[in-house]
Amino acid sequence: MQLRASIQNSEVESQWLATQDLLRRSLGEDIYRSWIALLKVSRLEGNRLELNTPSRFTCDWIKSHYQVLIQDLVMQVNSNVRWVDIVVDKVANQERYITMQHG
Repeated sequence: MQLRASIQNSEVESQWLATQDLLRRSLGEDIYRSWIALLKVSRLEGNRLELNTPSRFTCDWIKSHYQVLIQDLVMQVNSNVRWVDIVVDKVANQERYITMQHG
């Protein structure tokens, strides 16, 4: 079961890399580095891909400006995906908060 999960994760990461390449070409390098490069694959569950971003601000910005494009390009790479959910990475967000408190 562990090997199957590893293979699936590897496939999802590979598909996300292909999608990122399409996004980079579509949006340009500056926008890609400023916004899209911040996204990390969290998981693929059924037909829903979850992407993490480090803060509420970036999450809201990406959703309002790039959600539709991201979803369209993800679906081009993996036709089984029907929805892309962009969420705040709670661990990264909490680590940043702790650093601000103690930094």
